[in-house]
Amino acid sequence: MRATLLMSAGLLLFVAGVACTPSLTVDAPEINITERNLTFPSVVTTVPGSHSVTSSFKVVTSKLGAAANHDSSAIDRMQRMEITRVFVQAKSGISDFAFLDYLKVSAANWDASRGGTSSTKPVVTILECGPDTQDCPLLYEGGGPTLSFPVNPPVDLLPLWANTNLYIIVTAGGTVPNVEWSIDVTFSFSVRWST
Repeated sequence: MRATLLMSAGLLLFVAGVACTPSLTVDAPEINITERNLTFPSVVTTVPGSHSVTSSFKVVTSKLGAAANHDSSAIDRMQRMEITRVFVQAKSGISDFAFLDYLKVSAANWDASRGGTSSTKPVVTILECGPDTQDCPLLYEGGGPTLSFPVNPPVDLLPLWANTNLYIIVTAGGTVPNVEWSIDVTFSFSVRWST
């Protein structure tokens, strides 16, 4: 009888301990990640007119809370990962963005700069601004040394989150420089995850 009471008491304490396991939900409306000196190749051509160049970089997803815990459930705990703003700043080789007439920013699980392509993996367009795009007026208002693009509605990157290799691809078009040039690009993320 005493053994049964002790077992019952132990089971009760175990259940109480499980029921009281604390959980934590982190809601971060703005996490900024900056890629510095994203470099674009020079375009040397005898053909006048608009040309485009592409550059990409890998996002270190541990900054967003995904890889802080390497167990498989860490990814499952991500509830929201949205890009809400893109900000670019002219760095080396250029002093402003007056030459641009097209800008596209997208995300994928493969590295476009290394010739990676895959029709089976999703590519998520974050923003696309062309000459007739009414949603991107900042691209065409003077072309100063910085450009800021609110992404509204925010773009959900969770479809890419099953794979923590996350690449951002930037394509710039226009009368691009005939020298190598670079930009700093900052992304504002809205993130929510639980432990």
